[in-house]
Amino acid sequence: MCLLNILFPKWCMGCKSYGSPLCPSCLKEVSYIREPICIVCQEPSEHGKTHFRCQKHCPIHQTTTIFQYKGVGKSIIKQFKYGLRQRDFIDALGKLDKSWANELDFIICHTPNLVLSPIPLHKNKLKKRGFNQAEIIAKFLQSKRKILIINPLIRTKNTPPQAQIKDRTHRGQNVKGAFVLKENHLITNKNILLVDDLYTSGATAIEAARELKKHNCDKVYLFTIAHGIR
Repeated sequence: MCLLNILFPKWCMGCKSYGSPLCPSCLKEVSYIREPICIVCQEPSEHGKTHFRCQKHCPIHQTTTIFQYKGVGKSIIKQFKYGLRQRDFIDALGKLDKSWANELDFIICHTPNLVLSPIPLHKNKLKKRGFNQAEIIAKFLQSKRKILIINPLIRTKNTPPQAQIKDRTHRGQNVKGAFVLKENHLITNKNILLVDDLYTSGATAIEAARELKKHNCDKVYLFTIAHGIR
């Protein structure tokens, strides 16, 4: 047995069984999003594009996500977001169905000047948690597709977690004005792929996208690992 496995044993992020960050049984239980949806109305949409009728409510052009935030998927995200299992999380991502990669490649192939931008945490939350989970995911994507990562936004409001707010309207109010562009950070004509671990209403990503669009970026896309179906 490998010494690393003895010192740092692998436990399934779903069922806690020994041997792998995501065991074969739990892997089968992941609820993948097989049919992309519009971030606003959450109805089926080709490649997750925001429907034309919904665009007046949302500055995000297209959304890609891997699985639903429930069951095994919920356990994976919660252990990653609030624990210290970054390496296990990346290993688990490598075991998942790769249909999400096809959607990511569609964006890359049709989008010049594309850059990754992890949604930032407020400095107080970052200090408490010790890491930004969105940055880890962005680095994972960069390792697979060699896309530049930029960090143009600052989170100025230390808002309560969106998951604690049930009403969609209140979620929008919770994050209103939460982001500002860093001074002298030029994003004109860039296409930006925002990266985060989870979205439900999409309010956080939409607010970040609004700030980017105010400063003349071209299109804003969103990539998340999980979607909390509301």
